[in-house]
Formats: sequence, structure tokens, C-alpha cells
Amino acid sequence: MKYLLICLILILAAGCSAVLGPSKQEMDAWKGVHFSELLKVWGAPRQILDDGKGGKIYVYYQSSEMSDTDVEPAGPGRYYATERTHKAWRQTLFFTDANGTITDWRVIRN
Repeated sequence: MKYLLICLILILAAGCSAVLGPSKQEMDAWKGVHFSELLKVWGAPRQILDDGKGGKIYVYYQSSEMSDTDVEPAGPGRYYATERTHKAWRQTLFFTDANGTITDWRVIRN
């Protein structure tokens, strides 16, 4: 049972890492880079907004869903299983100036 719990925790952590995304250091590396370079790596954004100051806000969205089963004893030789679904999402916003150079970024997640 202890082994099963450890495995479930490791699987859940691996699944969540996709939504947690890159580190602050990796994201900061995009500052000063032209947005066309980001397009080559991240692909097309889901949404492009005007920032009201001549620049743009590029919005990327990622979500994941993971199911796991919790097994508990329900009597001699019997077990009770509960399936749970975990949903996670992340929005990553890149802010650019009027020239298309990335000036900042933000991550919003549940």
C-alpha cells in the first residue's frame, strides 16, 4: 500500500509538471527577444490582444487532466476503489513593445 501511494504521488507530480511549466529563469530568458523567435518554439498563441500602448499581449493556454485511483481496504479480502480526476490549466502571457520585442511575461494557473 505504501509503495502504491508513493507511485501515485510520483505520477501526479509528473502530470502536474506539464502544467506548471518552465522556470522563472527560462521565462526571463525571453525578455529582449523578438516575438518571432518565440513563435518558432511555442507556436501560434491562442489569443493576441492590444496592450493599449502600442504593444501586444500574446496568450498561450495549456491544460491537462489526469485520473488516479485510490484503493482502500473495505474488509477481509475486499477493497474499495475511488477514481479521481485532476484538472489543471495554465495561461502564459507574453508582453511585447511596439517593435515586437518581449518585455515581460506572466503565468496564471488554477
